[in-house]
Amino acid sequence: MTTFSARTLSDAATQIDRRAIDELARDLSRPLVLPDSPDYDEARRVFNKMIDKRPALIVRCGGVPDVLCAVRFARAHELLVAVRGGAHNAAGFATCDGGIVIDLSPMRGIRIDVESRLVRAEGGATWGDVDRETQAFGLVAVGGIVSTTGVAGLTLGGGQGWFRRTFGMTCDNLVSADVVTADGRLLSVSETAHSDLFWALKGGGGNFGIVTSFEFRLHQVGPMVAFAGPVYPVEKARTILGRFRDFALDAPDEVNVNAVLWSIPGGSTFPQHLHGREVLIISGTYAGAPERGHEFLRPLREFDEPILDMSATIPYCALQQLFDPFFARASSFTIGRRFTSIASPTTSLKQVWAAAPRGPLKGLCLQSRRWAAPWAESARRRRRSEAGPRPSSSKSSGVGPNRRTPSRTWSGCVTSSKRCTGSRRARQT
Repeated sequence: MTTFSARTLSDAATQIDRRAIDELARDLSRPLVLPDSPDYDEARRVFNKMIDKRPALIVRCGGVPDVLCAVRFARAHELLVAVRGGAHNAAGFATCDGGIVIDLSPMRGIRIDVESRLVRAEGGATWGDVDRETQAFGLVAVGGIVSTTGVAGLTLGGGQGWFRRTFGMTCDNLVSADVVTADGRLLSVSETAHSDLFWALKGGGGNFGIVTSFEFRLHQVGPMVAFAGPVYPVEKARTILGRFRDFALDAPDEVNVNAVLWSIPGGSTFPQHLHGREVLIISGTYAGAPERGHEFLRPLREFDEPILDMSATIPYCALQQLFDPFFARASSFTIGRRFTSIASPTTSLKQVWAAAPRGPLKGLCLQSRRWAAPWAESARRRRRSEAGPRPSSSKSSGVGPNRRTPSRTWSGCVTSSKRCTGSRRARQT
């Protein structure tokens, strides 16, 4: 074979000279994966096994030089590109048909600066990788709530974790990043270097470049944390959610809470008599001493008589892994979802709950937040400026990381799937 078939950005078929493929393979630190490679099927597999795409080339990057080679090759041949980090995104953004997959999953290095309370994670790392290293020093980065989620996809999508009320969104805690741009350059970006690109990375999604490493601010939490997890019958949801709302509005910043309407799947570790039952799970954590945390979280367990109470003092790493069994790799996902902002957790609850397609596992998650991503907050300020002067009595919030939004907000996510829900959309996954 003297030529090799692939797809371009415009979805047109193209032929690549085999000698160019061989030259690329020689420049890489790891074997180039092609459709006739024995490990091709394993290399192209992503988190959601219902995604069955067949890329023309898969570059498993061992470091930044491999990423640079792959980007320059794709640019030279105008190839369709997908970037793989943790590959956790259920929509399958980490792969493509006929294009090139730039796979960062071998790049999982973690480096901690304990004195400065900073951690740098490579683009293929998962939050489990980060937690394992940071908790050795009693520190945490603001990651997701599933340890197998990739650092890259969560951060570029904004990112929410257990301590979002206390420490903000994941992107709020991003200090700097190394980015390979579409023209094949490596840039180190921060608030003082290439600040416009850094702004875009902080929750703006994808297609700004390939982030090969992220530097995050760390916080003192753990190794043990207080966790509240009462489970209530769904029939009492409206009354309990009203109490939940009032609790969250008055709770201190160290308290982080979720309310999840859920149908418990069969075969799970929940008691068998609860399998298939629709329930309301109230979960809460505290960023501080567990003993003090349980005092603050006690009201969550007293909204009514719970049918199950999972509250306990647990290791932070165990908290991060609570949902891992429901996000098993290579499971099948059929997802219908709606993200919405609502005035309170009881507003249009019936309509929101009914919006999710029926399935064996269905969920609605309500979260209380006090922080906003810098890109969202600055956009809000820009809209206010364009609208003209505001009354002097009105208050505006600051722009940038670690600034509070003027009021607490709620967000809701409706999900339904054959097995479990997926992570929020992000291009580098």
